[in-house]
Amino acid sequence: MTGWPYEGQSARASIGFGGRDLAVLVDFHLWCLGQDIRYGDGNLLLSYGAERERPPAGIEGSSRYTIIGPDTSALFIWGFAFVLRAGDGPPTMLRRHQFSARLLTSGFHPPEVWRATDLPRGVAAREEAQRRTVAHGMEALAARLADYERWVHLQAGPDWRLTCYARMPRAKRLRTPRAPAFLAESWSSLCSNHHARPSPATPSPASPHDSPLALSA
Repeated sequence: MTGWPYEGQSARASIGFGGRDLAVLVDFHLWCLGQDIRYGDGNLLLSYGAERERPPAGIEGSSRYTIIGPDTSALFIWGFAFVLRAGDGPPTMLRRHQFSARLLTSGFHPPEVWRATDLPRGVAAREEAQRRTVAHGMEALAARLADYERWVHLQAGPDWRLTCYARMPRAKRLRTPRAPAFLAESWSSLCSNHHARPSPATPSPASPHDSPLALSA
């Protein structure tokens, strides 16, 4: 591997903090997780300590990976979304092809979610209290994802994410020209700056290459 697109740029320059740039970051990270479960030396998510639940017989969909934090918070991962449930507030959802985080104020039952359509739509942050809740949820979610990426960097080596990028379909690579060299840096920067950069809630159009990854290995 000889380099990364825009190698040397900071995460602030290379990914941004909302809108389409956030959607690109989420899409790229979910793609990478789909590669992590197929890592040659074993499923990296399981090695990290995630618990895996596969869809029941007769149901097609994505496996659910759950990572429990030391504070008993739970990070749920599917091939189509991240959801963090922490404390007494509503869970925070980052969904593929959405430009901002949403709050799951009702109807979120992880054992029943196997497809994107099983997730509730969520509530966009419009009032000040909602914006504060989303900001705190995003900071916590970004911190958890940054921690995972730092672990992957140590476990799989610095070239693994380059390999993940190279495996993307060409159409997806063309839509990801500013993919960060280190996802950990991007999530860490997003964590500290998200509250100052509100994002629209309009979903981006799906691509024929963007069918949800079935995280099931």
